[in-house]
Amino acid sequence: MRAYEIFNEKGLAKGDLDGDTVRWSAFVDKINNNGKFVATGDWVLDADGKEDTSKTKYTIQLVPLEKTEYWANKHEGSATLPQATIQDYKDFVSTKQKFDAVVNGQTGKIALSRLQKTREFGSVPISTKVEDTALGALGKMFAKLKGKNKEVEIIVGDKKVMAAKFVSTPKLCNGDCKADFHVEDASGKQVAWISHKKYDEKKRDKEGYSHAADFIGWGGLSDRLMKDVYDTNPKLKDEIRKFASDVKELYSPASESEEYHITTSSKGNEQVSSLPKGLWVYRKLKNGIMRAYSIYGIEFGGDRGLQNVDLVLQGDPYFDENNKLMAKGSTHSNGERLENDYEPVVTAFWRPSRTSATIQDITFRGVRFAVYPVAAITQRPGDVKEI
Repeated sequence: MRAYEIFNEKGLAKGDLDGDTVRWSAFVDKINNNGKFVATGDWVLDADGKEDTSKTKYTIQLVPLEKTEYWANKHEGSATLPQATIQDYKDFVSTKQKFDAVVNGQTGKIALSRLQKTREFGSVPISTKVEDTALGALGKMFAKLKGKNKEVEIIVGDKKVMAAKFVSTPKLCNGDCKADFHVEDASGKQVAWISHKKYDEKKRDKEGYSHAADFIGWGGLSDRLMKDVYDTNPKLKDEIRKFASDVKELYSPASESEEYHITTSSKGNEQVSSLPKGLWVYRKLKNGIMRAYSIYGIEFGGDRGLQNVDLVLQGDPYFDENNKLMAKGSTHSNGERLENDYEPVVTAFWRPSRTSATIQDITFRGVRFAVYPVAAITQRPGDVKEI
């Protein structure tokens, strides 16, 4: 899964723009050309122009300064209003005022930190090197298998399909597909879907080590991602909310006067989080369907597709003597229940770079919620607790 939404939601700060003059220019050009910014967290503006954290995330358009009341007041008495310069925007941001904005058809005020720090403003995108390498190797193996035929029968998970090529899928879901690549037949129709996970060959013979800890997780728990799941599974919704509620209750600062845990980084920067520094907490899932959603996709139980994969591969892929797609690490077909080290558990952990996270109606700061293989949590060094 290419989980950009889950792992890349740091809010934009003035320092990010100050770090490169090109970024300020890109920022102002985007505003003047009605470009769309991505919001951090799961929220929109309600009918009164206030933040509503219970709804789905949308993109944001900022109103150019010269079209705002702020600009009119600043140049009161002028015959004509001047065009705002980059320096004007720098001055505006320095005062920590909120931008006039339009979000999902509603107008309101938006702080700079509510805009996601995307690549154009200095964010480093999540690498897909592992998946891309696997797909490249798979394509070469498949080319030899297919020969001069337009397509050939292969086995993917629990089904046989006619395959013409393997294709990368991230662009089809804005980076949020469960599938990393899919199979197309000779007509170009998608016929099978695969999720790929990292396998660390260097740790193959490491005593006591589980390769369930090689990859970054099974999936996320953002309200945006889980909305349809919650609508059809109220008990699951209650279970996830209970976990979030317990995390909030157990790890809020002891002093009632303090809302967050505040620490200082090695560079002297303030770190704010709802969890103590470095803490990871987890809980085993009671609802089995959540295991399947996290491993195979949120459309599990329906038709196979980009969000309900046929197969999960870990490590370098290969074809066995029956043309069945396998992997050197582990292979899991749709519906297979994963136990022991690979068992999915719900987790929350300290991540001060995250501006905010909302699980249903419970708001956190500096925390990430996700589903991980249990061994990826228990093998971590440092402070890990099961609750």
